[in-house]
Amino acid sequence: MRFLVTRSEPQCSASGQRLAALGHEALTVPLMRQVTLGLPLLADVGYAALAVTSARVAEVLKQDPQADALKRLPVFAVGDRSAMAMRQAGWSQVMSAKGAGADLAQLILRAGVKGRLLYPAAADQAFDLAAALQSAGITVDTQVVYRMEVLGYLPNTIEQALAERQLDGTLLYSRRSAEIFTTLVAAASGLELLRNQRVIVMSHGVASSLPEFVETVIATAPNEEALFKAALRLS
Repeated sequence: MRFLVTRSEPQCSASGQRLAALGHEALTVPLMRQVTLGLPLLADVGYAALAVTSARVAEVLKQDPQADALKRLPVFAVGDRSAMAMRQAGWSQVMSAKGAGADLAQLILRAGVKGRLLYPAAADQAFDLAAALQSAGITVDTQVVYRMEVLGYLPNTIEQALAERQLDGTLLYSRRSAEIFTTLVAAASGLELLRNQRVIVMSHGVASSLPEFVETVIATAPNEEALFKAALRLS
């Protein structure tokens, strides 16, 4: 089978290689690239915990000299991948919500966190963690530590693969990537290019960012393992 993988690097190449190892062909198009901003100078405000919604945050914190002072804090991670990344970056108290933003908020509430929570995040956030925790008296200090620059055009090879129906499916991992992909296709040849194209997505939220006429297959869980299983069941 032949799939289009749409992620930012280095994850895009890694996912393509994983599909190749399973005996499939992967075209890769990194829709975004990371621009690291890092933590601003933090005042001593006595944070009670860290919240993390991306494994990329762990990589950013590893490069920040302020991170050592934060390693005493418990970490609440949105999923197992971000939790593992934080452990590898040196945090020992890491809990995974094994889900999405709402699951992370519930995990923090169940843990009974009191006080101020540091949330190093991307510039674009799919879930308003601060609003979800406000009623419980938890103040969230959201600090943008990286942003993603968007690909400006759809490569000709990808446009051709779509136009000639050479793909068994396109893998979309987030609402943001779905929005970018749709915009790039529209700018290249128009959204009709997506008609009768099969798109495998991470969640219902991702599917909602696509035109209604697109044939979508939704993974049973918001992780790559489930995404691949959904894609490979199509044969």
